[in-house]
Amino acid sequence: MIFEPQSLLDHAAMIGIAVPQVLLRAGPLHAMVALFKVLFIFGTSIYNPFFTATSPAHVLTLCLNRPLYVQQASVSEDFALRMLRWAAASLHPHVLRALTDRPASAQVVKWRAYRNGWTKYNEQVEEKVIEEGPERTEGLWVRHDRTKKHDIILYFMHGGGYGVLSAKFYLEFVLCIQSSLLEIGYENPAVFSLDYTLAPDKTYPGQLNESVLGYKEVLAAASDETKIVVGGDSAGGTLTLTLLQELAARKLRSEPLRHPDLAVLLSPWVTLKTHLHKKSDLDYIQPEILARFAELYTGGSLAYQAPCSPGSCQDEGIWEAAVPAQGYIVTYGEEECLADDIKYFIEHQKARGVEVRVLMDVGGVHVWPVIAVQFGSTKERRIAGIKAIVKQVRSALA
Repeated sequence: MIFEPQSLLDHAAMIGIAVPQVLLRAGPLHAMVALFKVLFIFGTSIYNPFFTATSPAHVLTLCLNRPLYVQQASVSEDFALRMLRWAAASLHPHVLRALTDRPASAQVVKWRAYRNGWTKYNEQVEEKVIEEGPERTEGLWVRHDRTKKHDIILYFMHGGGYGVLSAKFYLEFVLCIQSSLLEIGYENPAVFSLDYTLAPDKTYPGQLNESVLGYKEVLAAASDETKIVVGGDSAGGTLTLTLLQELAARKLRSEPLRHPDLAVLLSPWVTLKTHLHKKSDLDYIQPEILARFAELYTGGSLAYQAPCSPGSCQDEGIWEAAVPAQGYIVTYGEEECLADDIKYFIEHQKARGVEVRVLMDVGGVHVWPVIAVQFGSTKERRIAGIKAIVKQVRSALA
C-alpha cells in the first residue's frame, strides 16, 4: 500500500498527536521551550537570508544562487528540508525523541492508513517481541501473505543516530518498499523492521546484540530459496555494517549464521567520527550533530573502534568475510554531510573487487528516499528513490 501525499489535514492531525506526546514524554519545560522556539524563532531562522537581504537585487541574487535541490523542490519540500535542518540543530533531543518515538509514530501511521482507506493494517503489520536468554528486542513484520513462503525478505534497521526515531516512524516507508517489491515481480515479499532500544537507554553493544536477534528472526522465517537482504539508513546503515562484521567474525570463528545475499545502505553513517564528515549549507545533518549522537551511542569510549564504528575496521579479513554474496547497493545525496565518508567506503570496496551499485542523488541530501516518502509533493516524487533502489535489488538478485 502506497499512501497519497500528506495533506493539510494530515499535518493538523500530526500536530494534534505530537503536542500531548511532547508534554508527556519530554516534560512541560522542554515542551514550553520548544513552543517558544517554534513561535518566535522558527520562521526567521529558516528563511534568515531573505529576512536580512539589503535590497531587491540581493534577494534576486539569493534566488539565482539557490542549491540544485531547492531549485527542483516544490514549496512544501523546500520548507520540509528547512524545518528538518532547524529542528535537528535547535530542538532538545527529548523533544525530537517524543515526536518520533513509538507512541506518536504509531498513531500517525494508523491515521494515515485509515484515511487512505487501507483496512488491512492489522492483517499485514505484525508487532513482534523476540527474546533469547537475557537479550530482548522488538520489531515489525510487514507481509503480503504470511501463510506462504517468502521469496525475498528485507531486514531493515532504521536511522536516527541511535537516539531518536523508531520502526513505527518508518512504517510508511517500509510499506512503500514492500509494495514496490510486489510491483517489480516478487510474489510474496516481506520486510522485518527492527525496533532496537535507543541510546542512552542502551549503548553499544546492546544494539548489535538486538540486531543479531532480529537477524535470527528473519532466518527462521526464510526458506533455503528465500533471498535475504539486509539494510538500513544512516545509523541503520551503520548497524547493518556492524552486523555484517559480526557475522564475518562468527564465520571466521567457525560459528557461522547464513550470510545475507545483498546489503542496501541508504546514506550510511560508515564511520562514527572522521574528518571526512563535512559541513553542508543544505543538509540537515552536520558533523557536530553526528559527534553528539556518537557519544550517546558509545558512551564516549568506542567511537573510533570497529565494529561499533565499522568504517574504522582495518582488518581486511573481516571486510572480505562481511561482503554479502551479491555485494552492496549504496545510495547517498551529493550535498550531504556524509558524502565523502560514503564515497571512501565505496572506493575501498570496489578496490577489493566487491560489486557496489551506487545511486547518487544529484544535489540531494541525507536519506532523501526516506524523507521524500514523508514530504514529497507528488506520488511520483515520494517513491522515486524507493523505485530506483528496488530496481537495483531485482537486478542484483536476478
